[in-house]
Amino acid sequence: DEHDAIEKLKKRFKITSDLVNNIQKSDQIIETAIAAAKVDARQKFDKLIELLKNKKESIINEMDKIGKDKKIKLAAQMDDVFAYKMQINEGKKEYERLINDKKIDINKRKNKILTMTNSILNIDVKLSMVTQPTLKLNYDDDRVNHFINSLCIDTCDAPKPPALIIDTIGYDYIDLSWEFDDDDDISDKVTEYIVQYA
Repeated sequence: DEHDAIEKLKKRFKITSDLVNNIQKSDQIIETAIAAAKVDARQKFDKLIELLKNKKESIINEMDKIGKDKKIKLAAQMDDVFAYKMQINEGKKEYERLINDKKIDINKRKNKILTMTNSILNIDVKLSMVTQPTLKLNYDDDRVNHFINSLCIDTCDAPKPPALIIDTIGYDYIDLSWEFDDDDDISDKVTEYIVQYA
């Protein structure tokens, strides 16, 4: 009826009056927010740059340390493998001597060769490189780009919370619904709903 209609107009008048007041105050609020956000951005980027500088120095120093450690390991392996190579060579010479010795009994020669070769083969020497002579920075372009792209401006225009409505209460259940403000033009629209209960 006409009473409800005029009440709706009064409510709409209050909403528009409050909105006009908020808009009139917004210029100064925006300028204050911009100044604060710029200070925050500078501080955070300065901190990020400092962290990156420290990480860069740490990684470069670690590369030197790892490189030195690799050289030491490979040099030690070189000594072991060279000594082992000499033992193998001596074994080959011993084999040739035993094969060419016609005076030795064939079974005795066979036992000596097997004993000699087994003793050489059972020496514990690593026959693959203990470390690769390379190293590189573990740098993932996708993750770095994702991080860089995640640094953006939050406009703070989040959707307003909905009005929760209790539709029905039963002896062991409750029906709920919610509705959004149709006049909420500034914020992003809700595209996903998550219902949680305890």
